[in-house]
Amino acid sequence: MSTATTTTNPVAALFAWLWFQILTFVHSGWMFVPWVRPHWHLENMADQRDRVVVITGGNSGTGYATASAYYTRGARVLLLCRSAERAATAVADLKRGGVANVLSQMEYSPVDDKHAGTVEYIPCDLGDLHSVHEAARMIAERVDRVDVLFANAGVLGMSGHTKQGYPLQFGTNVLGHQRLISLLLPLLRKPRPRPARVISIASAAHITAPPGGVDYAALDKGATRDALLEYGESKWGNVALAKYVHAHYGPTCEDGVCSVPAPGEIFSIAVHPGIVSTNLFMHFQTAKWLSHTLTWALKLVMSTASIGSLNQIWAAEVADSAARELSGGYVWCFQERGIERADLVGAAGAQAGDKLWTWCEAQAARQE
Repeated sequence: MSTATTTTNPVAALFAWLWFQILTFVHSGWMFVPWVRPHWHLENMADQRDRVVVITGGNSGTGYATASAYYTRGARVLLLCRSAERAATAVADLKRGGVANVLSQMEYSPVDDKHAGTVEYIPCDLGDLHSVHEAARMIAERVDRVDVLFANAGVLGMSGHTKQGYPLQFGTNVLGHQRLISLLLPLLRKPRPRPARVISIASAAHITAPPGGVDYAALDKGATRDALLEYGESKWGNVALAKYVHAHYGPTCEDGVCSVPAPGEIFSIAVHPGIVSTNLFMHFQTAKWLSHTLTWALKLVMSTASIGSLNQIWAAEVADSAARELSGGYVWCFQERGIERADLVGAAGAQAGDKLWTWCEAQAARQE
């Protein structure tokens, strides 16, 4: 008996890889690509009264813009930030109707107090697992459920280590967020009319992660590697976390058809926000210089934080029927299900999520 084998045509594989790279670039959210534009805007956002929204890194960038959208529509917004001073400034700006322009400078317009919600500061340093645990405890003391969790905060291109000795970017962007999601699962799974949502802010840069997505041996050693490689690795990890939450707590889908709502289910979606002008880049001296000397060019390339926040807000607000189909997926620019790297698709993605979650849980257990 002969056994059939499947061979891969190297030319076809090369073209498939090139096509994936092209699609990823086009859907990265560059402002000079005129046919890739948001088709959902804040005018489409429903009233948010009686909803509880938790946002990491809510004091600046897309996190602040997301907080503004929910606050002005009546939600109870919990801002998780490292700095009490920056959080106080953000809360004051939110109440004054501050909106950041492409240079991250605030421009103000009046807020309708009759429709505004509330905004509260929760101290949280994602680079310190003990701080994350304390933040989750404070959230549980203040609210009895969480309707939307935006795992939004992140660092880019920065070296160094977290309080527990992990590489700073992975420790902040992935490990800290995994711990927060894990601790908030009881509040996210509490039964309610609409399932809760976890929106993980990933990036098109996830395609630059090392083979296999995560170099666990390097993480265990706390080794310092190329900063941009580490960033891609962390964004790959954000997609993998979204896959895990979907696989274990999301709707059950078979042959592309998802089940009716189940008690405690969570819609979990990874999102690329676009090429956004925020303080994420401002530790790069070149970026700081370009932003103030070539502002016209900046506008051709980058969007404002308000535009950059639309992808994640849309993922949190799109109709439940659509969110059920999006759960476990990756959204690119703009408001469209995208294509993640091959090692995050299907069974490979589920396995990647399980491996990453298990590793993160083991790190947390070491700190107890």
